[in-house]
Formats: sequence, C-alpha cells, structure tokens
Amino acid sequence: MHTALTRFSWLALLNALLVAALGVAVWLDNAAFRGIAQYPPVGHPFPYSDGPALGVNVFNLHLEPDPAAIDRTFALARDLGARYARMQVPWDDIEIHGRGDFVDRRNAATIGEVSSWAKYDRIVASAVAHGIELIMRVDRPPQWACALGCTTPEFQAGLAIDGNSMAPPDDLADYGRFIAILAERYRSQVRFFQIWNEPNLMNEWGWQDPKPADFLALLRVGYEAVKRANPAAVVLFPGLAPTDGLDPRAPMTEIEYLDAIYSLGGAAYFDIMSAQNYGLGQPPAEHRYVFLRGRDNWRWDRPIDTRNDVSRVVLLREVMERHGDLATPVWVTEFGYNAAPDRIPPERRFVWGPPVDEATKGAYLAAQIERARREWPWMGVMNVWMLRYGGYAEPHPDDPTPYFALVSRDWQPLPSYTILRNYVKSPAIAAVGVHRWDHPAVTSTTDGWQVRFAGTDIELRGGAPAAVLLDGAPVALADNALRGLPDAVHTLELRGGAPPAEFAVARHLPWRPLGDYGPLLLVVALVISSAFTMRAALPLLDHLLARWQRIDAHRREWVVFVLQGITIAIAYRDSAQLLPTLLGLLPFIGLAIARPDLAVRWVAITVTLYFMPKGLFDSRFGIRESGIYLPLHEVVLLIAAFATLLRDWRLLPQSLRLRSSALIALAPAAFVLLGGIWGVLIAEVRGPAVRELRWMIVEPLLFAALLCWHERQGRSTLMPTLIGWLAAGAVSAIVALAQFAGLNLVPLFGAKIGHGEDLVATEGVVRVTGFYGHPNNVGLAMGRVWPLAAALAWAAWRQQQRWVAIGFTFCAALALAALGVSFSRGAYLGALVAAGVLLSFTVAPRYHRLLLIGSGVGVAMVAVTITALGIERLSLLTGSSAIRLATWRAALAMLLDHPLGIGLDQFLIVYQRYIDPALRDTNEIYTAHPHNVILDLWLRGGPLLLLGLAWATWRIVRAPSAQPHSALAIGAAATIAGALVHGLVDAFYFWPDVAIAFWLLATSTGYRQPQ
Repeated sequence: MHTALTRFSWLALLNALLVAALGVAVWLDNAAFRGIAQYPPVGHPFPYSDGPALGVNVFNLHLEPDPAAIDRTFALARDLGARYARMQVPWDDIEIHGRGDFVDRRNAATIGEVSSWAKYDRIVASAVAHGIELIMRVDRPPQWACALGCTTPEFQAGLAIDGNSMAPPDDLADYGRFIAILAERYRSQVRFFQIWNEPNLMNEWGWQDPKPADFLALLRVGYEAVKRANPAAVVLFPGLAPTDGLDPRAPMTEIEYLDAIYSLGGAAYFDIMSAQNYGLGQPPAEHRYVFLRGRDNWRWDRPIDTRNDVSRVVLLREVMERHGDLATPVWVTEFGYNAAPDRIPPERRFVWGPPVDEATKGAYLAAQIERARREWPWMGVMNVWMLRYGGYAEPHPDDPTPYFALVSRDWQPLPSYTILRNYVKSPAIAAVGVHRWDHPAVTSTTDGWQVRFAGTDIELRGGAPAAVLLDGAPVALADNALRGLPDAVHTLELRGGAPPAEFAVARHLPWRPLGDYGPLLLVVALVISSAFTMRAALPLLDHLLARWQRIDAHRREWVVFVLQGITIAIAYRDSAQLLPTLLGLLPFIGLAIARPDLAVRWVAITVTLYFMPKGLFDSRFGIRESGIYLPLHEVVLLIAAFATLLRDWRLLPQSLRLRSSALIALAPAAFVLLGGIWGVLIAEVRGPAVRELRWMIVEPLLFAALLCWHERQGRSTLMPTLIGWLAAGAVSAIVALAQFAGLNLVPLFGAKIGHGEDLVATEGVVRVTGFYGHPNNVGLAMGRVWPLAAALAWAAWRQQQRWVAIGFTFCAALALAALGVSFSRGAYLGALVAAGVLLSFTVAPRYHRLLLIGSGVGVAMVAVTITALGIERLSLLTGSSAIRLATWRAALAMLLDHPLGIGLDQFLIVYQRYIDPALRDTNEIYTAHPHNVILDLWLRGGPLLLLGLAWATWRIVRAPSAQPHSALAIGAAATIAGALVHGLVDAFYFWPDVAIAFWLLATSTGYRQPQ
C-alpha cells in the first residue's frame, strides 16, 4: 500500500506540473502568435479595400448650419489622407413628421418650410467633390415610426440615464422603405450603408434586453431594401460595442452577440463586418487578450477575463472564422484615443481608459493602423473617431468626447493630426495577403514597376517580367515567386514585360509551430499521465472500498448517491474557468467509478437542465471568447459510461453474447441509429447534423445501454432512475408554477443559454418557460411526467403504500398544473388522451362506455367554455393555428422534393426556400421543425428513423397487453399515447429531455431480466 501511495503521489505531482506548463504555453501562445496571419486567409484580394485604409468619423456634420463648414471638413479629411468618411444619417432628421413626409417644419416660424434632404444633398455633393467616399450610418427612427417602442416605461426611464437613447421601429418595413429611398437617392454617389449602431446595448435598442434574433430581422429588412434600390450598394454590419457582459445595460458580450447572429444565418445580410476598436489608453502593439482581475475588480466567477483594447478585434474575427466566414473583410467604424486634460473631472476623464497626450494619441493611431497592416490581412477601412467635434452646439465643459478629435473646434489641426498625416503619406507597404496590382505599394518606374512589401515570401500572379531585382540585387523567380526571405521590408523591382494581375505576400514565423503544437503535445502528455494516475489510483480505491464494505449496503448507496449529487452541483455552479471545473468534477469521477450505476441515475435527473448548460470561459486553454457550453447531463453520461467501462471491462466479452431474441429487441435502436447516421450523410450543413446525432440519438441510446447493462449485472437501476426522473420533473414543475406566480427560481439553478423571456405574453395569456427556452417545452416535459407518476400512485395506493402513493400523486399534480400554465394546446390534447388511456386500464370494463361518453361531454364543455371566454390562445382556429397549417404545407412540399429526408437539424436551413411568403418577414423564419411527428422524423432521418422510432413506440404502447397489471407499463403507454397526439402538432422526440425520457420508458417496459 505504501508503494502504491508513493507512485500515485509522484504521478499526481507530474499532472500538476503538466497542467502548469500547459497554462504557461497557452498564455505565451496568446501573447506571441494569436491573431497574427502568416499566409493569406483567402486566395483573392479582399473586396472594397485592399488592406487598411484611413477613414474618419465626421461627427455631427449634419448639424453644421454653415455650408462652408462642410467643405472645410472634407478638405481637412482629404489633406489628412483619408479616403472615407463615416457620417450619421438620423432617420428622424429626414422623414420627420410622418411616413413619406420629407419636409422639415420644425423651424417653420423662423426659416419656413425646407426640404429635409437639402443639407444631406450638400454633404454628399461636397464629399464627392473632395474625393471622399461616404459611409452612411442609418438609425434613430422618428417618433411616428416608434410610437410604441419609444413610449414604454423602460425606454422613458432609460432616457433619464441616456438622453440619446433610441429604439427600433415598431414596423421594420418602415425602416426598409426609408433606407431604400436613401440608397436610391444617392445611387451614383454613395456606396456604403451601415445598418444601425451598437444594437448589443440596451440604450441603442429601446432599453430592452438586446436579442440577436430581433436585430437580425431588422438587418435583413434593411439589407434587402438597400440591394433592391441599388444592387451595387454595400451594406455594413453595425459596429458592436465591446463589453464584458457584466454591465446590466449590455448583458451579452459583443462576441456572444455576433456568434448568435451567425448561428441564426445572419452572414447572408451584410457585405462588410464592422468593429469598434478603441485602444482605451493602451499601447496598440500589445498582444494581450486576457488578464487576471485584481483586488479592485475581482470576481470569483470570472477571475480571468478577456481584455478590451486593440487586440479584441481578433476575437471578433475568430467568431467569423469559426462560422466559415473567411472572405468578409472587417472595417473599423470607430477607433481612437482620448486626450482629455486634467481639468476634466476624473469620473468622466477616465471613461475611455487613461487619457494620453496629443503626441501619444497620434503615435498610437498610426501604430494601430500599422499593426493592422502587418498582422490582419482581413482588415479594411479604419475610421478614426473623430476628425472634429462638429455641429452648432458647444459640448459641455466636463465632456471628454471632444478630445478624441484630430482638429479642434476652432478648426486648428492638433499634433495628432500632423503625426497621422505623415504616417499615411509615407510610402505604402504591402503585408500578408493577396493584393491587386493597383495596390498603393505598387509604383511605376521608367522601365517597369516597384513593389514594397513586408514578409518572407512573395508570389506574382500573372505577368512575365524580363528582369527582377530584390533590394537592388538581381534574383531569379522560382514558380514566379520568392520564398525564404528575411522577415523585413523588401523592395521588389520588375523590369520589362507584362505586369502581374495580383501578388501574394506571406510571412513565415519560425516559432509558430511551437505555439501551434506545443499545447497539443502537453495535452497528450497530460492524458497519458492521467491514465497512469487513474491506474495507480485503483489499488488505493480498492483499499478504501474494502473499508467501505463494512457499512450497511443500503446506507452506503445513499451516501454515495448524495455525494455524487453534491459534487455535480459544485462542478455545475462553480467557476466558469476550466481548471476549477475539472477539479470540481474529479470527486464525482471517483464516486462514479465506485458506483457507476448510481451515476447513471443522475443523467435522468439532470437532463431537465439541458437548456441551462455549464458554460466554460477560459481563453488560456484555447476556449473561444464566446465560451463553450456543455449540457450537464451529457457530462454526467460520459463520465458514467467511462466509469462503467473502467469497472466492468472484464465482463464485456461474456455479457455481449446475445441471443437472437435479444438482437431482435435491439432492432428499433439500430434502425434509429442508422437513420441518424443517414441524417448526417444527407445534411446540407453537417455541423448541426452531427451535433443532433450526438445529443438526440447516440447519447440517449448510450443511456439506455447503460441502464440495461447495470440491470443485467444485477444492479437495480431502472426503477430508481425512473423515480429520480419523476422527482426532477416535480422540481421543474415547481419552478414553472413559481414563475407563473411571479417568483423566478431559475437563477438559483443556473443561467439559460438563450435570452428569451421567462414569461411570454401572447394571444391573451401569460405562458411560463420554467427551465426551458419556450413554453411549449414545458408542455412537452410535463406531458411525459404526470401520466407515469399518476399510474405509479394508483398502483402504490392499491398496494396499501399510502405515503408512496401520496408522493407520486403530488408529483403528478405538480406536473399537470405546470402543463396547464404552459398553455400549450398540443399538451392539453395529449393530456386528454393520456388520461383516457389511464382510465381505460384503471376503471372496470363495464364502465368504459360511460367513461367514453363522459369524456366527450367534458371535452365539449371545455370547448364551449373556451369559446365563451374568448381566449385566443386556446382556440384551434385562430392565432398560431393558421401558422401551423402553413408550416405543414411547406414541410409536405419539402418532403415531396426530398423523399429520403433532408438531414438532422436541417429544417431551419431548408425551410427558407419553402416558407409561405406571408410569413417571410415574421419570426416564423426561425422555425426549426415542422411541428408534426411524422413529417419531422421522415425529414430528419428518412424512412429508417421513422421505422425505428415507430417500432420502439409500438412496443411501449403494446406493453400493457403483455403486462396488464404493471403500473409501469400502463403509465408508459399512457405517456407515449399522449406524446404521440401532442406530436401531431409539435415535437415528439427531438429535444434532449424528451429523447432521454423516450428511451428510459422504452427500456423500462421492454427490458427482461435474463434467465
């Protein structure tokens, strides 16, 4: 035992050292290599701007009363070297008084009525005359277009905090119509239009929780309107405000927000990505992406967080690349440094980080552009905030905003202006990327061309120069390229011949492989070391278990089960950092190895929380900024499977010898698995399909296999797991009912992955969501719980087990009540069918006819009552019922075109081509399934999946015929019967909790203890 303990201790120390080394390696990799491009990310030049180009924000230019000030502004921008100017185009300054009314009557008493277009016409004409391309930022709806959103109590309260707050229009079509008129009016003069600004902030979105799906609807309307008015126009995504998600006014980081936009298909509705890239007083050359919080800003849940400075734009780009969007350029809509003087009060002076002096401001601006040129080939126009603080109104003396400017209010260029101008007018240098031959770094010579570039490789695409010189020395091209050069600025001269069409520059970083593969090697070493550590721990565990065996078996089981739950809760609710989470899981892993059958029970208990996954945010270990989310039941299931394999692997060869009857019993599961694999193979987009295969098919089948395995080994698992699942359902029901009563208990358990409302007011009722993202999921979950609990309560009462019967009755009543406040019509129909099945087995046969008549009368009375009350939600002919019919028509058309299915989790993607045109501008474009069990299963996995689940369902429904006195079989049959009816108008299987419940019931009713 002493030798085993020594070996385990040394291996544990080695693991600790490897973990520390991994942390250091990842940290250094972030600092040295993250975000730095070695090779062109795409094989062609980025559109609209070949590399970083200078632009300026002409703040409040539309408020300049003197036309001469407009010309003076653009002349300063041109002299600076700026080729672009971003300006505000407030909708409420043009279509002021009503729809289609473009006359400004706000000052009719003094200047009369004027065209609201007049000053914008002057601005556009001046910009064109000075050779400046305008970027029009279009937002700020007029009062008439925001009659509802701008009068809510939240918005009115928000105005007291920020008087410049704005809200989205009540009717998105009004915005689309206005921006189309704008794009058409300036069709030959303005190319670039930016839709909205910082929609991830509450004060920019009506003081409501910013919802990516809601903004995407506006973005889509605006994009399509601009393109209809001018197909050559270019649409910019709005610049998102960089946030850490901890400010109540910005509950999502901009990285999470953008990730959600991409997940919803938003990439189709913009041509250029935008970023706000303020330096906040930090040197722009610093490659720091994370920081350790200090005493002044410490948070136990996020001790390490991402930095908010120049490097943050790399995190935004990583979101784009994760979603496969490599070809879209990024433009910086605002970047700058503040030079507020000491006389500004400190609470306002430091809003944008430590202020800098004018000389430093200019140097930092130039250095930020230089870093983008050197490291980020995807970067395009970078707009300084700002050229000058414009407008007729003088800023407040305590306002630090004017000190971003390059030109003073009295039109004097500041030192930062001169420094930036000198940088921009210095000879251009091409860096990593593919560039057109008209790039500013290419200049003509008397007998050819000259290219200045920074990198180690250059490739010419096309052309046939007679002679080539590098840094003044003749060289020979190999495959029209030079490679392996020193990492420096070079001058390539081409003499004679035809010029290339393009050229590509690469920059090989010699230490980059260490950053790429070093952490991977350390992870491999850690895995191997951990395996040896686990093996060394087994003798120690056996020793402890030997002492453990002296305790009463039933008491031991309860102790282990409770300890497993405590350790799961700690890991789930502990820090969002990777290492504390892993340390929290280690005790559970040990307890699972000791009793894997008990760990399996926790899968059914925790699946209720699938919409509240464990979030991990730890960029030190390569986790993306938006984090990764792991459903708790998935983690528990995988650990339980690993623990089962570790403990029982010696039993596998003998136990896997199955009889023909057993193989037939497995046939439905095999068909389901094959159907799922087919659903991945035919999927248009494989990522979502593979995820759904994992969550909805492989993991539920693995859960069922573990249940059968432990029962086969003589460990009582099925019934305790069922009871645990019912108890979890009761807790879920309590949470939903408390929510309906006005008490939200959800935050006590965790945070939902979505950002929907906990109470949904619609069609005359208020619906609860409980642990879920939608009220319908509450109906689906509770419809599975209450019939089984009711059947078990009836059986316990007949067996004189009064307290057990009361417990099951309480569970059934809670679930049925929660189903009621979900206001799911499908759940109501399913509950009626389930109740009928239960009563048909529990009532004497001679009363069946009376029962049938009574049920019919009851349904009729309910229908009459609903009609009399006029509750739209409960009507079968109004509200969402008509939408459901349209969805079925689209799904049928889809099935006729794809008789073998479209693939797992593909409905949202393919539906866009079949949706009823009347629903195209509604939230129905986000419908993810056809709301019918047959259509859903066939479309997802074809006939194989439909056959497999139909076969398994038939076995559950037929179970009472083989076991007429089994309350479990009767309850399961009633549950599935109700689920089938509910599935005619909603989901039947494809939610994690529903899938787990299905196979739990299938296993419980179909398993037979081997003789």
